[in-house]
Amino acid sequence: MIAILLIEILLTKEIVMNNLWSTAEFSKLTGLSIRALHYYDEEGVLIPHHKNEKGFRYYSHEDFLLAQKITTLKYVGFNLNQIKKILLNPDFDLLGSLRLQANALREGVAQMNKGLIVVEESIKHYTISGEIDWQRLSRVLKTFKISHSDFGKEWAERN
Repeated sequence: MIAILLIEILLTKEIVMNNLWSTAEFSKLTGLSIRALHYYDEEGVLIPHHKNEKGFRYYSHEDFLLAQKITTLKYVGFNLNQIKKILLNPDFDLLGSLRLQANALREGVAQMNKGLIVVEESIKHYTISGEIDWQRLSRVLKTFKISHSDFGKEWAERN
């Protein structure tokens, strides 16, 4: 019993001296939810620096930097499987993938602009006629789905 208590005291001292954060503290620091941190740990994307025998997770400064990379990659549109591939492969062509992502975002903006035009035309048509052109709106939705799935296929083929 005393040995376990002594180990806990030493671990607590290590946590404080090494600037480790609990999951709750790390969540506040990074803006990632506790559930997301647990999920990232389960998926092997962001594994905490230390876990005690009770299962409590503690994160380091290096974990913080990795969390920033993950957040940035998610922001530019990569999904978690793509992020894991990027982080685990030191030879990964990140520049090529970022270029592909930039092209996908440009295409997405163009699709959104087309969608906006159709919606604005639908509003105008509705204010004049009192009717919505559902077929036209449906075609826009199909275009969005196709362009999004094409990006996923292209990324998977390249990487």
